[in-house]
Amino acid sequence: MAIDKPLAQLGAQGAHETLVDYSLGRLPRRVAMEALGLDYYGDLLDRLAAAGLSRPVVPAALRAKMVEDMLRVLGEAGVRVERQKP
Repeated sequence: MAIDKPLAQLGAQGAHETLVDYSLGRLPRRVAMEALGLDYYGDLLDRLAAAGLSRPVVPAALRAKMVEDMLRVLGEAGVRVERQKP
């Protein structure tokens, strides 16, 4: 199997660090894929699995903002949404 140029330039340690940073949510998908020279998201997921790393989770603050934005959009569209207490 040929190693693509960006990955070869990173070296094994750099590639692993890139995967760890992506897994921990410190790197966006696009940046990780570019650093690793990947064109397909499935390849990134395969590399995460091979390294024993999990898929990243959206940080809590960003997740909360996404929920608020969606509730606002739904409200503007006239959809009534009842909030549940955590």
